[in-house]
Amino acid sequence: MHLANEADPETPHSVPELSRFLCWNQNLVIKTANAMVKAGWLSAVRGRHGGLRLACKPEDLRIGDVVRTLEDNDMLVDCNEPPCPFAGRCVLIDALARAREAFYKELNQYTLADLRRSGPGNGVSNLMCSRAHALAAEPADDPGGSEHRMEQASVRQQA
Repeated sequence: MHLANEADPETPHSVPELSRFLCWNQNLVIKTANAMVKAGWLSAVRGRHGGLRLACKPEDLRIGDVVRTLEDNDMLVDCNEPPCPFAGRCVLIDALARAREAFYKELNQYTLADLRRSGPGNGVSNLMCSRAHALAAEPADDPGGSEHRMEQASVRQQA
């Protein structure tokens, strides 16, 4: 979303920059970016002023496809580990597979263009990162520290 919100989509953004903006560690940014480059959604620009940028129009990037690609897309339940005594006779596995496909189908109703906000820097990731930094800066009154406060804020935001 950050790359889709940028005023100049041709400007590449470095891994450290994306890491700071998303509040992710750089290894996660690299892993995610590699998968998105492989899928053709991002392009990687080498060199001193290199980085990552969108390789397709935000209108062409379906959210369900992104989630399916970036997540392992494994079954919700593994009937083999540990071995299930109902394997081969259970209807739950088929119901879960249909539910997973319905989830991706619903997400595919939205594109990256649908999720971005007008103007650079106004995306959901920016809002989340700003809140995380604010919570981490608060004095530690509780035994859980800033991680606990960030978790509490996340639960409040989801409610």
